[in-house]
Amino acid sequence: MAAKGNRILGSQVGAQTEEGLRHIDQLVEKPSGETVAIEVKSGWAKRTAKQEAKDNAMAAKGAKLVGKNAPDALKGKTRKIKTEVYRVNVGITGGKK
Repeated sequence: MAAKGNRILGSQVGAQTEEGLRHIDQLVEKPSGETVAIEVKSGWAKRTAKQEAKDNAMAAKGAKLVGKNAPDALKGKTRKIKTEVYRVNVGITGGKK
């Protein structure tokens, strides 16, 4: 993430949405200043329907950043945050697609 010019703001950050609590794998600030949630998936793993619903709510209506891992400057604040999925293929050899 940082190699792309992004600044990591926190890991496993809680985001309270109207759909429930979302745990963001990595909360980053892009060079443009935009705050984005990074969801890391390995292999062929996909986001669950609940994750997608919470991500859609974060993007459309916003989420309040909560918990011990929320950055102090953003803790308790509500903001719209879009989610980007990053895929890592650790240890995958063959198998069905």
